[in-house]
Amino acid sequence: MGVFLRGSAGSLENVGRLALSALLLILFPCGARSQFEESEKKIDSPGLVIEAAIGWDGIVDPARPVPISFLLTNHSDRMIEGRLTLSEPVNGHEVDLGEVFVAPGTSRRVASIQAMEKWYECFATLTGEEDVLWRRELPINTGRQFLEDVNFALFVDDGGRRLQLPGALSDSSLVGAADAMSGATGRSIQCLTAKSWQVPNHPGPLVAMQAIIFREGAVESALNRAQWRSVAEWVCQGGTLFIHAKSEEIIDRLKESSPLPGSAGVQSEEFKIRHVGLGAIYEYSQPLVSDEGASTRKLIAEAVALLPKHHVTSLVEQGDVRSTRDGGTERNRILIVAFFGLYTLLSGVVAILLFRMSQQKSAIYMCIVVAGACVCSGLLGGLLRFSQGDADWLTVTQGGVGGAVQVARIEVLSAGGRNTKVAVSGENVDLQFTPQARRSYSWNSPSKGFPAFTWRLHVA
Repeated sequence: MGVFLRGSAGSLENVGRLALSALLLILFPCGARSQFEESEKKIDSPGLVIEAAIGWDGIVDPARPVPISFLLTNHSDRMIEGRLTLSEPVNGHEVDLGEVFVAPGTSRRVASIQAMEKWYECFATLTGEEDVLWRRELPINTGRQFLEDVNFALFVDDGGRRLQLPGALSDSSLVGAADAMSGATGRSIQCLTAKSWQVPNHPGPLVAMQAIIFREGAVESALNRAQWRSVAEWVCQGGTLFIHAKSEEIIDRLKESSPLPGSAGVQSEEFKIRHVGLGAIYEYSQPLVSDEGASTRKLIAEAVALLPKHHVTSLVEQGDVRSTRDGGTERNRILIVAFFGLYTLLSGVVAILLFRMSQQKSAIYMCIVVAGACVCSGLLGGLLRFSQGDADWLTVTQGGVGGAVQVARIEVLSAGGRNTKVAVSGENVDLQFTPQARRSYSWNSPSKGFPAFTWRLHVA
Protein backbone atom coordinates (compact mmCIF):
# COMPACT_ATOMS: atom_id res chain seq x y z
CA MET A 1 0.00 0.00 0.00
CA GLY A 2 2.91 2.32 -0.63
CA VAL A 3 3.57 4.95 -3.23
CA PHE A 4 4.28 2.64 -6.13
CA LEU A 5 1.12 0.58 -5.72
CA ARG A 6 -0.98 3.70 -5.29
CA GLY A 7 0.68 5.41 -8.24
CA SER A 8 0.19 2.38 -10.48
CA ALA A 9 -3.51 2.22 -9.67
CA GLY A 10 -3.92 5.92 -10.42
CA SER A 11 -2.02 5.61 -13.71
CA LEU A 12 -4.13 2.65 -14.86
CA GLU A 13 -7.27 4.56 -13.92
CA ASN A 14 -6.20 7.59 -15.98
CA VAL A 15 -5.38 5.35 -18.96
CA GLY A 16 -8.78 3.72 -18.63
CA ARG A 17 -10.52 7.09 -18.63
CA LEU A 18 -8.62 8.19 -21.72
CA ALA A 19 -9.53 4.94 -23.47
CA LEU A 20 -13.18 5.42 -22.52
CA SER A 21 -13.15 8.97 -23.87
CA ALA A 22 -11.67 7.75 -27.16
CA LEU A 23 -14.28 4.99 -27.38
CA LEU A 24 -17.09 7.49 -26.80
CA LEU A 25 -15.80 9.64 -29.64
CA ILE A 26 -16.00 6.60 -31.91
CA LEU A 27 -19.38 5.34 -30.76
CA PHE A 28 -21.24 8.65 -30.60
CA PRO A 29 -21.89 10.41 -33.92
CA CYS A 30 -21.19 14.09 -34.33
CA GLY A 31 -24.85 14.97 -33.97
CA ALA A 32 -25.16 13.23 -30.61
CA ARG A 33 -21.93 14.80 -29.39
CA SER A 34 -23.16 18.22 -30.42
CA GLN A 35 -26.17 17.69 -28.15
CA PHE A 36 -23.77 16.94 -25.29
CA GLU A 37 -21.78 20.04 -26.05
CA GLU A 38 -24.95 22.11 -26.10
CA SER A 39 -25.75 20.95 -22.57
CA GLU A 40 -22.18 21.61 -21.40
CA LYS A 41 -21.83 25.26 -22.42
CA LYS A 42 -20.95 27.83 -19.78
CA ILE A 43 -23.93 29.94 -18.81
CA ASP A 44 -24.03 33.02 -16.59
CA SER A 45 -26.79 35.31 -15.37
CA PRO A 46 -26.45 39.06 -14.75
CA GLY A 47 -25.77 39.82 -11.11
CA LEU A 48 -25.24 36.17 -10.13
CA VAL A 49 -21.73 35.13 -9.12
CA ILE A 50 -21.10 31.50 -8.17
CA GLU A 51 -17.80 30.14 -6.92
CA ALA A 52 -17.59 26.35 -7.18
CA ALA A 53 -14.90 24.02 -5.87
CA ILE A 54 -14.60 20.25 -6.08
CA GLY A 55 -12.04 18.22 -4.17
CA TRP A 56 -9.10 19.85 -2.46
CA ASP A 57 -6.98 22.39 -4.31
CA GLY A 58 -7.04 20.46 -7.59
CA ILE A 59 -6.98 16.98 -6.05
CA VAL A 60 -10.13 15.00 -6.77
CA ASP A 61 -9.76 11.43 -5.56
CA PRO A 62 -12.80 9.30 -6.55
CA ALA A 63 -11.68 6.64 -4.05
CA ARG A 64 -12.65 9.00 -1.23
CA PRO A 65 -15.66 11.11 -0.34
CA VAL A 66 -15.48 14.09 -2.70
CA PRO A 67 -16.44 17.49 -1.22
CA ILE A 68 -18.26 19.88 -3.54
CA SER A 69 -18.89 23.45 -2.35
CA PHE A 70 -20.69 26.43 -3.87
CA LEU A 71 -20.79 30.07 -2.81
CA LEU A 72 -23.63 31.94 -4.50
CA THR A 73 -23.71 35.74 -4.38
CA ASN A 74 -26.60 37.83 -5.68
CA HIS A 75 -25.51 41.29 -6.83
CA SER A 76 -28.81 41.99 -8.57
CA ASP A 77 -32.00 43.56 -7.19
CA ARG A 78 -34.15 40.45 -7.71
CA MET A 79 -34.60 37.20 -5.85
CA ILE A 80 -32.75 34.32 -7.49
CA GLU A 81 -34.48 30.97 -7.21
CA GLY A 82 -33.33 27.73 -8.79
CA ARG A 83 -32.46 24.09 -8.37
CA LEU A 84 -28.81 23.06 -8.20
CA THR A 85 -27.87 19.74 -9.80
CA LEU A 86 -24.78 17.73 -10.70
CA SER A 87 -24.77 15.69 -13.90
CA GLU A 88 -22.49 13.33 -15.81
CA PRO A 89 -23.51 12.80 -19.47
CA VAL A 90 -21.37 9.71 -20.13
CA ASN A 91 -23.09 7.35 -17.68
CA GLY A 92 -26.19 9.46 -17.11
CA HIS A 93 -25.54 10.20 -13.44
CA GLU A 94 -27.50 13.07 -11.90
CA VAL A 95 -27.64 14.33 -8.32
CA ASP A 96 -30.17 16.87 -7.11
CA LEU A 97 -28.68 19.19 -4.48
CA GLY A 98 -32.00 20.89 -3.80
CA GLU A 99 -33.54 24.31 -4.23
CA VAL A 100 -31.52 27.47 -3.67
CA PHE A 101 -32.88 30.92 -2.80
CA VAL A 102 -30.54 33.92 -2.81
CA ALA A 103 -31.95 37.30 -1.79
CA PRO A 104 -30.57 40.53 -3.31
CA GLY A 105 -27.23 41.53 -1.81
CA THR A 106 -26.72 38.25 0.06
CA SER A 107 -24.67 35.07 -0.29
CA ARG A 108 -25.56 31.44 0.24
CA ARG A 109 -23.33 28.42 0.70
CA VAL A 110 -24.26 24.97 -0.60
CA ALA A 111 -22.10 22.01 0.42
CA SER A 112 -22.30 18.40 -0.68
CA ILE A 113 -20.26 15.22 -0.32
CA GLN A 114 -20.48 12.72 -3.15
CA ALA A 115 -19.30 9.25 -4.12
CA MET A 116 -17.98 9.74 -7.66
CA GLU A 117 -16.07 6.60 -8.57
CA LYS A 118 -17.98 6.22 -11.88
CA TRP A 119 -17.96 9.89 -12.84
CA TYR A 120 -15.78 10.90 -15.80
CA GLU A 121 -17.19 14.42 -16.13
CA CYS A 122 -19.09 16.65 -13.74
CA PHE A 123 -21.33 19.58 -14.68
CA ALA A 124 -22.97 21.81 -12.10
CA THR A 125 -26.18 23.52 -13.22
CA LEU A 126 -28.49 26.02 -11.55
CA THR A 127 -31.87 25.83 -13.26
CA GLY A 128 -34.61 28.42 -12.80
CA GLU A 129 -38.30 28.06 -13.51
CA GLU A 130 -37.90 28.46 -17.27
CA ASP A 131 -34.23 28.44 -18.18
CA VAL A 132 -30.71 27.66 -16.99
CA LEU A 133 -29.25 30.41 -14.80
CA TRP A 134 -25.71 29.09 -14.46
CA ARG A 135 -23.62 26.13 -15.61
CA ARG A 136 -19.98 25.13 -15.21
CA GLU A 137 -17.87 22.03 -15.68
CA LEU A 138 -16.10 21.01 -12.49
CA PRO A 139 -12.67 19.44 -13.20
CA ILE A 140 -12.89 15.92 -11.83
CA ASN A 141 -10.08 14.24 -13.81
CA THR A 142 -7.19 16.43 -12.73
CA GLY A 143 -4.49 13.75 -12.72
CA ARG A 144 -3.54 14.59 -9.12
CA GLN A 145 -4.05 12.24 -6.22
CA PHE A 146 -3.36 11.77 -2.53
CA LEU A 147 -0.04 9.95 -2.22
CA GLU A 148 0.27 7.36 0.52
CA ASP A 149 3.76 8.52 1.60
CA VAL A 150 2.90 12.22 1.82
CA ASN A 151 1.31 14.02 4.76
CA PHE A 152 -1.16 16.70 3.68
CA ALA A 153 -1.88 19.95 5.48
CA LEU A 154 -4.92 22.08 4.59
CA PHE A 155 -4.40 25.83 4.93
CA VAL A 156 -7.76 27.58 5.40
CA ASP A 157 -7.63 31.23 4.40
CA ASP A 158 -10.11 33.52 2.63
CA GLY A 159 -7.39 35.92 1.51
CA GLY A 160 -6.34 33.75 -1.42
CA ARG A 161 -2.70 33.44 -0.42
CA ARG A 162 -0.87 30.14 -0.12
CA LEU A 163 1.16 28.96 2.85
CA GLN A 164 4.73 28.03 1.96
CA LEU A 165 5.96 25.42 4.42
CA PRO A 166 9.71 24.64 4.33
CA GLY A 167 10.41 21.47 2.36
CA ALA A 168 6.82 21.01 1.21
CA LEU A 169 6.11 19.50 -2.21
CA SER A 170 4.60 21.78 -4.79
CA ASP A 171 2.73 19.06 -6.72
CA SER A 172 1.25 15.79 -5.44
CA SER A 173 2.31 14.04 -8.64
CA LEU A 174 6.01 14.22 -7.68
CA VAL A 175 6.18 10.62 -6.54
CA GLY A 176 9.93 10.38 -6.91
CA ALA A 177 10.51 13.57 -4.97
CA ALA A 178 8.19 12.40 -2.20
CA ASP A 179 10.02 9.10 -1.96
CA ALA A 180 13.39 10.81 -1.87
CA MET A 181 12.46 13.39 0.76
CA SER A 182 10.83 10.99 3.22
CA GLY A 183 13.30 9.72 5.77
CA ALA A 184 14.23 9.95 9.42
CA THR A 185 12.54 13.35 9.75
CA GLY A 186 9.16 11.92 8.78
CA ARG A 187 7.14 11.89 5.60
CA SER A 188 7.18 14.46 2.87
CA ILE A 189 4.48 17.09 3.23
CA GLN A 190 2.29 19.08 0.90
CA CYS A 191 0.23 22.12 1.83
CA LEU A 192 -3.14 22.57 0.12
CA THR A 193 -5.25 25.72 0.23
CA ALA A 194 -8.98 26.12 0.77
CA LYS A 195 -11.37 28.94 1.63
CA SER A 196 -13.64 28.78 4.63
CA TRP A 197 -16.77 28.05 2.58
CA GLN A 198 -15.08 24.92 1.22
CA VAL A 199 -14.77 23.27 4.65
CA PRO A 200 -17.31 20.39 4.58
CA ASN A 201 -20.08 19.71 7.07
CA HIS A 202 -18.80 16.20 7.76
CA PRO A 203 -15.30 14.95 8.70
CA GLY A 204 -15.30 12.31 5.94
CA PRO A 205 -13.42 14.34 3.29
CA LEU A 206 -11.10 15.79 5.96
CA VAL A 207 -9.70 12.33 6.74
CA ALA A 208 -7.39 12.75 3.72
CA MET A 209 -5.65 15.54 5.67
CA GLN A 210 -3.21 14.97 8.48
CA ALA A 211 -3.33 18.62 9.56
CA ILE A 212 -5.46 21.75 9.18
CA ILE A 213 -3.90 25.19 9.63
CA PHE A 214 -5.67 28.46 10.42
CA ARG A 215 -3.66 31.65 10.15
CA GLU A 216 -3.53 34.38 12.77
CA GLY A 217 -6.51 36.66 12.63
CA ALA A 218 -8.93 33.89 11.67
CA VAL A 219 -12.42 34.60 13.02
CA GLU A 220 -14.95 32.19 14.45
CA SER A 221 -17.70 33.45 12.15
CA ALA A 222 -15.80 32.27 9.04
CA LEU A 223 -17.26 28.78 9.59
CA ASN A 224 -20.76 27.87 10.67
CA ARG A 225 -21.69 25.45 13.43
CA ALA A 226 -21.80 22.41 11.14
CA GLN A 227 -18.33 23.16 9.78
CA TRP A 228 -16.79 23.65 13.22
CA ARG A 229 -18.48 20.43 14.29
CA SER A 230 -16.87 18.53 11.41
CA VAL A 231 -13.44 19.98 12.27
CA ALA A 232 -13.87 19.07 15.95
CA GLU A 233 -14.92 15.50 15.10
CA TRP A 234 -12.00 15.20 12.68
CA VAL A 235 -9.62 16.18 15.50
CA CYS A 236 -11.18 13.59 17.82
CA GLN A 237 -10.63 10.94 15.14
CA GLY A 238 -6.90 11.66 14.89
CA GLY A 239 -6.45 14.99 13.09
CA THR A 240 -4.11 17.78 14.15
CA LEU A 241 -5.27 21.40 14.09
CA PHE A 242 -2.87 24.38 14.13
CA ILE A 243 -4.38 27.67 15.29
CA HIS A 244 -3.10 30.94 16.73
CA ALA A 245 -3.14 31.20 20.51
CA LYS A 246 -5.09 34.49 20.40
CA SER A 247 -8.02 32.90 18.58
CA GLU A 248 -9.94 32.42 21.83
CA GLU A 249 -13.36 32.44 20.13
CA ILE A 250 -12.35 29.63 17.78
CA ILE A 251 -10.91 27.58 20.63
CA ASP A 252 -14.11 28.05 22.63
CA ARG A 253 -16.18 27.04 19.59
CA LEU A 254 -14.08 23.88 19.14
CA LYS A 255 -14.54 22.98 22.80
CA GLU A 256 -18.27 23.44 22.43
CA SER A 257 -18.45 21.44 19.18
CA SER A 258 -16.17 18.59 20.21
CA PRO A 259 -17.87 15.38 21.39
CA LEU A 260 -14.92 14.80 23.77
CA PRO A 261 -13.71 17.29 26.40
CA GLY A 262 -9.94 17.01 25.84
CA SER A 263 -7.01 18.06 28.01
CA ALA A 264 -6.05 21.43 29.45
CA GLY A 265 -2.92 21.85 27.32
CA VAL A 266 0.82 21.33 27.67
CA GLN A 267 3.50 23.76 26.52
CA SER A 268 6.06 22.28 24.11
CA GLU A 269 8.58 24.56 22.36
CA GLU A 270 6.44 27.18 20.59
CA PHE A 271 3.24 25.14 20.75
CA LYS A 272 0.64 24.70 23.43
CA ILE A 273 -0.80 21.25 22.73
CA ARG A 274 -4.34 20.28 23.70
CA HIS A 275 -5.04 16.58 23.17
CA VAL A 276 -8.63 15.85 22.20
CA GLY A 277 -9.63 12.26 21.54
CA LEU A 278 -7.01 10.77 19.20
CA GLY A 279 -5.94 14.14 17.81
CA ALA A 280 -4.61 17.43 19.11
CA ILE A 281 -4.92 21.20 18.81
CA TYR A 282 -1.58 23.02 18.46
CA GLU A 283 -1.61 26.69 19.44
CA TYR A 284 1.23 28.78 18.05
CA SER A 285 2.02 32.27 19.35
CA GLN A 286 4.11 33.85 16.58
CA PRO A 287 2.79 35.19 13.23
CA LEU A 288 2.42 32.60 10.52
CA VAL A 289 2.38 34.26 7.09
CA SER A 290 4.71 37.23 7.69
CA ASP A 291 8.50 37.21 7.40
CA GLU A 292 8.94 36.89 11.16
CA GLY A 293 6.92 33.68 11.11
CA ALA A 294 9.64 31.65 9.36
CA SER A 295 10.50 29.77 12.54
CA THR A 296 6.83 29.00 13.19
CA ARG A 297 6.35 27.67 9.66
CA LYS A 298 9.43 25.48 10.07
CA LEU A 299 8.16 24.01 13.34
CA ILE A 300 4.73 23.37 11.80
CA ALA A 301 6.34 21.64 8.83
CA GLU A 302 8.40 19.42 11.12
CA ALA A 303 5.34 18.58 13.21
CA VAL A 304 3.21 17.74 10.15
CA ALA A 305 5.95 15.48 8.74
CA LEU A 306 5.93 13.39 11.92
CA LEU A 307 2.14 12.98 12.16
CA PRO A 308 0.65 9.49 11.77
CA LYS A 309 -0.83 8.87 8.37
CA HIS A 310 -4.03 7.07 9.30
CA HIS A 311 -7.05 7.97 11.40
CA VAL A 312 -9.26 5.66 13.40
CA THR A 313 -11.63 5.35 10.43
CA SER A 314 -8.97 3.72 8.27
CA LEU A 315 -8.61 0.89 10.81
CA VAL A 316 -12.09 -0.26 9.83
CA GLU A 317 -11.02 -0.60 6.21
CA GLN A 318 -7.87 -2.51 7.07
CA GLY A 319 -9.57 -4.96 9.40
CA ASP A 320 -11.06 -8.29 8.36
CA VAL A 321 -14.83 -8.39 8.66
CA ARG A 322 -15.88 -11.33 10.81
CA SER A 323 -19.29 -12.69 9.92
CA THR A 324 -21.77 -12.85 12.79
CA ARG A 325 -24.88 -13.64 10.75
CA ASP A 326 -26.98 -16.69 11.59
CA GLY A 327 -27.30 -17.74 7.95
CA GLY A 328 -30.92 -16.70 7.45
CA THR A 329 -30.27 -14.98 4.14
CA GLU A 330 -28.27 -17.83 2.66
CA ARG A 331 -30.73 -20.41 3.99
CA ASN A 332 -33.70 -18.66 2.40
CA ARG A 333 -31.85 -18.24 -0.87
CA ILE A 334 -31.12 -22.00 -0.95
CA LEU A 335 -34.76 -22.81 -0.15
CA ILE A 336 -36.05 -20.60 -2.97
CA VAL A 337 -33.62 -22.05 -5.51
CA ALA A 338 -34.40 -25.60 -4.36
CA PHE A 339 -38.15 -25.00 -4.55
CA PHE A 340 -38.14 -23.64 -8.10
CA GLY A 341 -35.59 -26.22 -9.21
CA LEU A 342 -37.66 -29.10 -7.85
CA TYR A 343 -40.86 -27.68 -9.34
CA THR A 344 -39.20 -27.32 -12.74
CA LEU A 345 -37.90 -30.88 -12.51
CA LEU A 346 -41.25 -32.40 -11.56
CA SER A 347 -43.44 -30.34 -13.87
CA GLY A 348 -41.14 -30.33 -16.85
CA VAL A 349 -38.51 -33.05 -17.10
CA VAL A 350 -40.47 -35.77 -15.26
CA ALA A 351 -43.68 -34.93 -17.17
CA ILE A 352 -41.86 -35.43 -20.46
CA LEU A 353 -40.55 -38.80 -19.31
CA LEU A 354 -44.13 -39.90 -18.51
CA PHE A 355 -45.38 -39.46 -22.07
CA ARG A 356 -46.21 -43.22 -22.31
CA MET A 357 -48.81 -42.87 -19.55
CA SER A 358 -52.46 -42.20 -20.31
CA GLN A 359 -53.79 -38.69 -20.41
CA GLN A 360 -55.82 -39.29 -17.25
CA LYS A 361 -52.79 -40.41 -15.24
CA SER A 362 -50.72 -37.51 -16.62
CA ALA A 363 -53.45 -35.05 -15.60
CA ILE A 364 -53.63 -36.54 -12.09
CA TYR A 365 -49.84 -36.29 -11.78
CA MET A 366 -49.79 -32.63 -12.86
CA CYS A 367 -52.63 -31.76 -10.48
CA ILE A 368 -50.71 -33.33 -7.60
CA VAL A 369 -47.52 -31.44 -8.56
CA VAL A 370 -49.33 -28.08 -8.93
CA ALA A 371 -51.29 -28.53 -5.69
CA GLY A 372 -48.12 -29.48 -3.82
CA ALA A 373 -46.29 -26.50 -5.29
CA CYS A 374 -49.09 -24.16 -4.18
CA VAL A 375 -48.98 -25.48 -0.62
CA CYS A 376 -45.18 -25.33 -0.49
CA SER A 377 -45.10 -21.82 -1.95
CA GLY A 378 -47.53 -20.64 0.73
CA LEU A 379 -45.41 -22.15 3.47
CA LEU A 380 -42.24 -20.73 1.92
CA GLY A 381 -43.83 -17.29 1.60
CA GLY A 382 -44.77 -17.30 5.28
CA LEU A 383 -41.26 -18.34 6.21
CA LEU A 384 -39.77 -15.52 4.15
CA ARG A 385 -42.22 -12.99 5.54
CA PHE A 386 -41.23 -13.61 9.15
CA SER A 387 -37.53 -14.38 8.65
CA GLN A 388 -35.04 -12.03 10.27
CA GLY A 389 -32.24 -10.56 8.20
CA ASP A 390 -28.53 -10.88 8.80
CA ALA A 391 -25.99 -8.29 9.78
CA ASP A 392 -22.18 -8.25 9.58
CA TRP A 393 -20.33 -5.62 11.52
CA LEU A 394 -16.83 -4.70 12.51
CA THR A 395 -16.27 -2.10 15.21
CA VAL A 396 -13.06 -0.39 16.21
CA THR A 397 -12.86 1.40 19.53
CA GLN A 398 -9.86 3.48 20.55
CA GLY A 399 -9.46 5.25 23.82
CA GLY A 400 -8.40 8.88 23.59
CA VAL A 401 -8.14 11.93 25.79
CA GLY A 402 -11.59 12.69 27.17
CA GLY A 403 -13.25 9.46 26.03
CA ALA A 404 -13.33 6.71 23.42
CA VAL A 405 -13.79 6.99 19.67
CA GLN A 406 -15.68 4.15 18.01
CA VAL A 407 -16.34 3.52 14.35
CA ALA A 408 -18.00 0.57 12.67
CA ARG A 409 -18.68 -0.98 9.30
CA ILE A 410 -22.16 -2.54 9.12
CA GLU A 411 -23.58 -4.69 6.32
CA VAL A 412 -27.29 -5.52 6.48
CA LEU A 413 -29.00 -8.16 4.34
CA SER A 414 -32.74 -8.74 4.12
CA ALA A 415 -33.73 -12.40 4.41
CA GLY A 416 -37.16 -12.29 2.83
CA GLY A 417 -40.14 -10.29 1.70
CA ARG A 418 -39.70 -7.39 4.07
CA ASN A 419 -36.93 -4.94 4.80
CA THR A 420 -34.52 -5.66 7.59
CA LYS A 421 -34.53 -2.95 10.25
CA VAL A 422 -31.33 -2.06 12.07
CA ALA A 423 -31.05 0.59 14.75
CA VAL A 424 -27.75 2.30 15.63
CA SER A 425 -27.98 4.10 18.94
CA GLY A 426 -25.65 6.14 21.09
CA GLU A 427 -24.35 9.67 21.50
CA ASN A 428 -23.14 11.57 18.42
CA VAL A 429 -24.17 8.80 16.03
CA ASP A 430 -23.39 9.40 12.37
CA LEU A 431 -24.59 6.83 9.86
CA GLN A 432 -23.51 6.81 6.22
CA PHE A 433 -25.02 4.57 3.56
CA THR A 434 -22.77 2.74 1.11
CA PRO A 435 -24.67 1.10 -1.77
CA GLN A 436 -23.82 -2.59 -2.09
CA ALA A 437 -23.27 -2.22 -5.84
CA ARG A 438 -20.20 -0.05 -5.31
CA ARG A 439 -17.73 -2.91 -5.42
CA SER A 440 -14.78 -0.56 -5.90
CA TYR A 441 -15.17 0.50 -2.27
CA SER A 442 -13.88 -2.74 -0.80
CA TRP A 443 -13.04 -2.66 2.88
CA ASN A 444 -9.64 -4.11 2.02
CA SER A 445 -8.88 -1.44 -0.58
CA PRO A 446 -5.69 0.65 -0.25
CA SER A 447 -7.66 3.88 0.14
CA LYS A 448 -7.81 5.41 3.59
CA GLY A 449 -10.76 7.02 5.28
CA PHE A 450 -14.48 6.85 4.79
CA PRO A 451 -15.89 4.89 1.86
CA ALA A 452 -18.55 6.41 -0.35
CA PHE A 453 -21.70 7.63 1.33
CA THR A 454 -24.83 9.56 0.48
CA TRP A 455 -24.66 13.27 -0.25
CA ARG A 456 -25.24 15.87 2.40
CA LEU A 457 -26.71 19.29 1.79
CA HIS A 458 -26.37 22.48 3.79
CA VAL A 459 -27.41 25.98 2.82
CA ALA A 460 -26.24 28.86 4.99
